[in-house]
Amino acid sequence: MEVLKSKKTITWLKRELTTLDSYALGYSDIASTYYFILGIVTLHAGPALPLVMAIAALPLTILALTYAEFGSAIPEPGGAYYYIKRELGSKIGVFAGWLFAYDQIIMISYGALCAISYLGTYITILNYKYIHILASLLLITTLMIINILGLKISAKLHTALLFVDIAIVSTILVCGFCFTKLDLNLNPMIWSKTISFNNILWGLAYAFRGYVGLDVIVQSTGEMIRPAISIPVSTLLTATHIVITTVSISILAMLTTPWQEIAKSYGNPVVVIVKHLAFGEVLAVLVSILACIVLVLAVNSGIINFSRILYAMSREGALPEKLAKIHGKYRTPHIAIILSALLGIIFTSTGSIEFIADAYGLASLTCYTLTMISLIVFRNREKELYRPFKIPLTLTIKNYRVPLIALLGLCTYIFGISLIVLLKPLSLILLSIWCIVGFIISKLLK
Repeated sequence: MEVLKSKKTITWLKRELTTLDSYALGYSDIASTYYFILGIVTLHAGPALPLVMAIAALPLTILALTYAEFGSAIPEPGGAYYYIKRELGSKIGVFAGWLFAYDQIIMISYGALCAISYLGTYITILNYKYIHILASLLLITTLMIINILGLKISAKLHTALLFVDIAIVSTILVCGFCFTKLDLNLNPMIWSKTISFNNILWGLAYAFRGYVGLDVIVQSTGEMIRPAISIPVSTLLTATHIVITTVSISILAMLTTPWQEIAKSYGNPVVVIVKHLAFGEVLAVLVSILACIVLVLAVNSGIINFSRILYAMSREGALPEKLAKIHGKYRTPHIAIILSALLGIIFTSTGSIEFIADAYGLASLTCYTLTMISLIVFRNREKELYRPFKIPLTLTIKNYRVPLIALLGLCTYIFGISLIVLLKPLSLILLSIWCIVGFIISKLLK
């Protein structure tokens, strides 16, 4: 049981999450990929969408394996922040935690804005800019209150809606592949001369960012009943489920819908796709509701992630001690939750989905790179630590063990970072500002 020590009290986070709860949290976190990022990726990748989404599954798979080993062996709250701090030192750990916090704020913002966008398909008043923003802020506030009442409530909400999502997505794929006329010539495929290497690179610059999201599983490790089982099962199951679903929807989209139509729809790309399928009008209504639900859950995951990062960093003295305070009745980090929601509200107030998409992902990819280095150190510094799950295939060089998955991860994430920095330099500027703010805060605490 995780214990928080302070001068006045001893308290802890409540362990109450099952493996199914963990899986539901992780799935809903990443499922927003094909409801949010699909339109933006299509805008840049064009008909190369299926290939781009398949390639982008690689960083997710690598991360799932890495988190499965780390999380099952070290069941501590804080996730990658804690792993990096433990293996690479406190300063690098704090830097990583601050970076992770940045992307969770972005996730809260894009989830809220896009959820209201999908509702706006049928509730037209929500399409007015200021009403759209106001509804998004109200959504974040509501989820903040739910999280203060307890993570179990949030997890059960995710679990219930997980099965609704699976049912509707399965219906979409069946209607698409079995009852809709598929046109192989509708969009030029990857072998066509109209597909350039630039299409693939620009698409990957966004798609690599769309798959991040397994962090909610390891962030909530301190609240799992059996983390040694829950983390490997939930991370690997989530990654497999998401990859199959996203690639399938991408292929279906290219066989039924002109890619230009999808590219124009930043807020609700999946609705555009299903309208071209058999029973399209009925499916469009279902998808609008479902997408809104999934994006709401993404907001919720962002609040969970961010608040647990703040909680973990505060316990280590990297942030003010009050952020680690646990609610006496609900045993949740309520002050950290409130701050998470407030910072998310600030970004959401911009009302720009495109701006948020440009800002998202670079921080997480940087942290995942550090996590790969941490995995190598972990294998050598803590050789005797029991690992309920261990990634196979290790290269041994002069008694130094190097997991091959860590080397592959380093190459993959550095490639993703390079793409984003070169093609979307605004991401680096915004992240640099965030790092400067963090540096100032750290100096003020000394």
